Amino acid sequence: MTSTRSALAGLAVSVIVMAVASFRPRIAILAGIVLLLAAPLAIFELQHLRGISFIDLNEGSTAYRLEIWREAFRLIKNNPVVGIGKGSDGEMREQLGLFEHGKLPPGHFHSSPIQVAVWWGLPALVCYTAFMLIFVVETWRLARACRDRQRWDAWGMSLGILGALMAFNVSSLVQFNFGDGEVSMALWLLAGLSFAIRRLQLEGTGPATLIPKPEEPEESTSDKNQFPRPAETSGPNGPVLAVALN
Repeated sequence: MTSTRSALAGLAVSVIVMAVASFRPRIAILAGIVLLLAAPLAIFELQHLRGISFIDLNEGSTAYRLEIWREAFRLIKNNPVVGIGKGSDGEMREQLGLFEHGKLPPGHFHSSPIQVAVWWGLPALVCYTAFMLIFVVETWRLARACRDRQRWDAWGMSLGILGALMAFNVSSLVQFNFGDGEVSMALWLLAGLSFAIRRLQLEGTGPATLIPKPEEPEESTSDKNQFPRPAETSGPNGPVLAVALN
């Protein structure tokens, strides 16, 4: 709706993935046809509203990203293990010579994977990538399992979560949406929903049934601070005193 190229690309990829994950060839073919028809219209509208082509290396925002990404790769190369620390690119931008030595407007690196690698190093990038990959694979499996069990409401929600997750990761290649509080909140909400669907639909037969806790005998207030009363039992050599300890 805002003619943002990353959002349009994320929407297209999410539609394709959801169509394929629906496990219905007709749906996948129909989605492909719709995208083929809609893509030229979207590109034309983008050029009409913003006056730029879909891929233009000389366009302002694209040229800006290419420059700061070169600077980011230099920082990653010099600090591959632990990065430079969160927020250091803003506080030390003059010392690090960032944003073309102050000629470009300061900000962030406009890419979630690059920003993670700059701040926390390549090991953090591996963890970030692994988390997203596991999230995608498990959501795909969840959708398949819900469809096999004919739980259509859970199947539809799983497909929606999968599509949103794909759009998030596609747009995050050129946007630092993982650092945007509102967007990250939506991401964690989707993660919680997927875990809830899995628990309710796959790990059980439905909502958990609360088992009533057995009532404990009431204790008189006069006996609370007293030692347990010995219980007399019979042994082989006569009476034996046994004390039941709590």
